[in-house]
Amino acid sequence: MFLEYPLQDPEYYDFGVMRAWLQDKQICYIQTDGCMQRAGVDTWADLVIDTINTWPGNHPIAILQNLTHPDQGFTPYSRSRGMDILAAVPEGRRAFTAIVMRDSFVNRTLGFFINSIRHDDTVVIRIFTDADKALTWLRTQIEEYNRTLA
Repeated sequence: MFLEYPLQDPEYYDFGVMRAWLQDKQICYIQTDGCMQRAGVDTWADLVIDTINTWPGNHPIAILQNLTHPDQGFTPYSRSRGMDILAAVPEGRRAFTAIVMRDSFVNRTLGFFINSIRHDDTVVIRIFTDADKALTWLRTQIEEYNRTLA
């Protein structure tokens, strides 16, 4: 099992894409089956963008993406759609994304690329190979954000 935590309100989409919630809907969980066809990539990207667009304005966006499927890859098209996702985050909006990938040379290289992308200082993307560490990091980011509001 990827996570040992109960997922709330799972929704299933074409191409093996799934969205659910953690921590009383403070964290969105998105999982793919690694379909790298354009339609599969579009389903994933459009769902992430929808999640961003419908996120409550008084909470930081916090998304945990499970991209560990063996078929998961990186193409110029998925890169382009990733940039669409970043562009969907309103300027100045706090957003944290933890991306969990399998530990491989290609994924480490991809991680360097993803970490080099900057939207602005309010969007933070971290790459993990361990889901529990990713979830802990997201929880910490939410707690720190909430402390700054107090």
